[in-house]
Amino acid sequence: MRKFVISVFAAVIVFLLVFSLIMRTKKPVEKEIVKSVTVRPVTNIEQQEEETVAVSEKNADITTTLITLQPNEILLNIIATDINGDTLDDQIISVKRSGVASVILITGIYNSDKAEYQRVSEIETGVTQANTFSFSVTDLIGDHSNVLVFTGMNNNGESILKAYKPSSFLRFKFNYDLIADLKTDGNIFIQQSDRSDAYSMFKTQGESYPIWVYSSDTSRSTESLDQIQTMWNWSFADKKYVVVSETRVSGKKIAANELNRILDGTAETFENFLSGLWYKTPSSGNNLRYIFFNTEDKEIILSFDTTQELYGWTASSLTKNGIHITSMSKSINNLIRQFNITLNGLDEIKLRVNDDVKMYIKEETLWDGTYRKISLKASSYKQQTDSRLLNKIESESQIWTTPDNMSVTIKKSQFFITNDERNSSGIITETMINNETLLEFRTLKGESMLKGHYKPELEMTDTDDSTKETLLLYPVNISIKGFSLTGEAPVRFERTIQK
Repeated sequence: MRKFVISVFAAVIVFLLVFSLIMRTKKPVEKEIVKSVTVRPVTNIEQQEEETVAVSEKNADITTTLITLQPNEILLNIIATDINGDTLDDQIISVKRSGVASVILITGIYNSDKAEYQRVSEIETGVTQANTFSFSVTDLIGDHSNVLVFTGMNNNGESILKAYKPSSFLRFKFNYDLIADLKTDGNIFIQQSDRSDAYSMFKTQGESYPIWVYSSDTSRSTESLDQIQTMWNWSFADKKYVVVSETRVSGKKIAANELNRILDGTAETFENFLSGLWYKTPSSGNNLRYIFFNTEDKEIILSFDTTQELYGWTASSLTKNGIHITSMSKSINNLIRQFNITLNGLDEIKLRVNDDVKMYIKEETLWDGTYRKISLKASSYKQQTDSRLLNKIESESQIWTTPDNMSVTIKKSQFFITNDERNSSGIITETMINNETLLEFRTLKGESMLKGHYKPELEMTDTDDSTKETLLLYPVNISIKGFSLTGEAPVRFERTIQK
C-alpha cells in the first residue's frame, strides 16, 4: 500500500512538470492593435466625401483604439472607462464615417473570454461640426452610475447636448436610455457642484447636476437679444431630465444696421469685430482679467495679473447671436478650450469658456462673464484730433524708402508699400495713450511689415539744400495699463526733401 501511494505521488509530480514545460514552449497569441490617427475633419460635409484626409506624421496626435475600425472610419477621440459596471475598462470612441454627416459614438465592451472589444452600440450624434464635438462619462444623476454625455453644434449653428444612461448590464447585451435631448440656437451648460463626503464614500446619493439652456425669445422681434433661460433637472419619476423653470433674460438692444453688419452670416466679419483687447466687468485692481483676440495671427491671449495663456485659434462657428471658437493651448499639449461668445452690444460681449479635458466645468468659471472692448476713444485712450505727426509724415510726392528698397507712401491717413515683387496698403490711426503719441497700422490689402501699434520718433537732419528725415517706428504692446515696448528693432523709413 505504501508503495502504491508513493507511485501515485510520483506520477502527479511528473504530470505537473510535463504540463509546465508545454505551457512555457507554447507561444502566446498575438493580438493585432489598430493604431489610428486623431484628426479634425473639415466641417464641410461635401468636401469630406470628395477629398482624402491627409495627416502629417510629424504633427499627428497618435492614439490607439482596441475597437476594430472599419475602412471608412476616421478616429477622432477615445475614452477608456467601465461603462457596464463589470470592473473592466471598456472603450467609447468618436469617429467620422464617410457618407455620414454627423459624428458617431461607438461603445466597445471588453469580452474577457475572447480578449477583445465588441461593438455593442452606435450613436449618430447629430453633431456635424466635428471641431466643436466633445464627450465624457460622468455621474450626471448622482446615483453613482456612469452617464455618457456629448455636446457640439450642427450645420445650422445650433448647440446640441445629449445624455445616455446604460440600461442593461447583462453579459454583452448592452443598451442606452436617452435621458436628455436638448437643442438650442444659444448655449447649453451643465452646472457641476461639489458633492458630500458621504457621496464620495458611496454611503449616499448626490444631487443631480442641472442643465441650463439659453435660447432666443421667439415671442419678441428678430432684433431682440432677449433670451429664455431654461433649467432642466433629473426626475426620478420620469427617469429623464425635465424642465424645472423658465426665465426670460433681458438682452440689450443693438441698432439694426449695426447688428446686421456684425452678424452678416460670415465668421470673418464677427472675427474682425472681436479683434482687439477686451476686459472683464466688473473688475478692478488685481482682479482685472482681459482677453486679446488676435484675428490676423489667429491667436487668443488670456491675461490675469502677471500671467498669460496663449492659445491658437483653430476654428470658428457662427451661432445666431455670436460665435463659437475652438482653440488649442500653445504651452500644454492637447489642452483644448471652447469659447462661446454672445453679442451684447457694440462694445460688449458675453463669454463662457469650456475646457475639453473630459470633464464638465462649473456653470461659472473665472473667465466667464461680460467683457467690454477697450476703445482708443476712451478717456485714457484719447483720439488725437490735430494729427500733427501725421501731417508731418504725410505727402503725395515725398516718398519714404526702407533699408530693403521698398517704397512707402503715406497720405490721407493711408499707407502704400510697394516694390518689384509685392504691394500692400492700409490705414493709419493716430492715438494718445498716457500722453504719448502712437500710430496704429491696419493692413487692408496684401501682406505688410506694419501690423499693430508703434511708438514713432521723427528725426531731421538739415543740410544746405535738403532735409533728411528718418521715421523710426518702435513696436509696442497695448494693455489696460497703457503700453510697453516689445523690445523688437524699430521699422525704419527715410526720405530726403529738397529745399
